[in-house]
Parts: sequence; C-alpha cells; structure tokens
Amino acid sequence: MPRIFPSESTTAARGNPRSAKKETEATANGEPTNLALAGSNGIPNGWGEIDSGLPTADRYFFAVALADEPSPSGGKAVRITRPSSPVAWGDRALGQSFPAAPWRGKRLTFSASMRADAPRIGTGTQILLEVLPKGEDAKSIVALQAGGPLRSPQWTRCSIAIDVPADAERIQISLVMTGDGAGLFGDLTLAAD
Repeated sequence: MPRIFPSESTTAARGNPRSAKKETEATANGEPTNLALAGSNGIPNGWGEIDSGLPTADRYFFAVALADEPSPSGGKAVRITRPSSPVAWGDRALGQSFPAAPWRGKRLTFSASMRADAPRIGTGTQILLEVLPKGEDAKSIVALQAGGPLRSPQWTRCSIAIDVPADAERIQISLVMTGDGAGLFGDLTLAAD
C-alpha cells in the first residue's frame, strides 16, 4: 500500500468569496458642505461613504444612516454601525473634500461631538482631516484625534488641527467608525485660525 503524505490528501486552496464592491470615495464639493448633516436618504447631503480599502471592508457590512437621536446641541447626527464580526478591524467613513486654496497658510481645525458603543480596544469613532497636495506622487498630510478611536458611550467633543501648506490642492474631512459597534457624530465645525 502506498504511503500517503499530508500534502497528497489536501485540496487546492481557493479564495474566499467576496461581495460586489461598490466604489466609495469622499464627495468632492466646491466648499465645506452640510456640516449640519441634513439629508433624507440615510447619508447626509454632500457626503460620501468611504471604506478602508482593506480586503475585509467589503465582507463585513457597515450601515450608515441619519440617527434618530439628536446631537448634544439638538442638531442632526449620523450613525455608522457594524454588527459583531470575527475580525476586529475594518473602517467605514463618511467624507467630503473641497479646494484647499482658501485655507492655504492657515491652521484648520475640525471638531465633532461623538460617542460610541464599541466593545473592543482599538475600535470606535474618530475624525480625520487630510490635506491632499498637487500631483499624484505627493504625500498627503493626515491628522487624527489623539488617543485613537473613542469608545465612550457619552457624547465627547474632539478636535484635530492641521497647518495647510501652500502647495495644498484639496482638503478632506471624514467621520470614521472602526470595527464592531455603533458610532454617532454631530455638531461638526470647521474653522481656520
């Protein structure tokens, strides 16, 4: 009887099935748009869904919707959620970009009230501010809030700031939910010093 080695009794490897991935990117606006998060179709007007680009992003469903709950100031809020999954990472965001010209040479501060129901360390809500320079090979400048994603169930005000260089072409602001759970965002402000 021939001896069978483990490699002779295994089957060929196959990739895991992937869902049809929709193209997602920040909405390009002519100026900062709809910081009040108004909308009627689940996503605030002037904002677009963004994913992390990781292979897991299209396997684990995130839902984006205007929240029933108001922001701390009584305004609109948006909710980004993902049900429990075996993979702790993966991001979904709402974002928009706009021309950087009016902001060049200034310090730009982006703030939001946020809260999260996030069960794991490293998951939760965060805001992102990115300056995109001219040219495809140029590197962008990114600011995230200190301390990583917010996991607090209490509304918390967070701010990030960035100095906009003279060669900046566009600025992108994003509301990000990382991992399992639910994140809420509201009371957005954008100001230059």
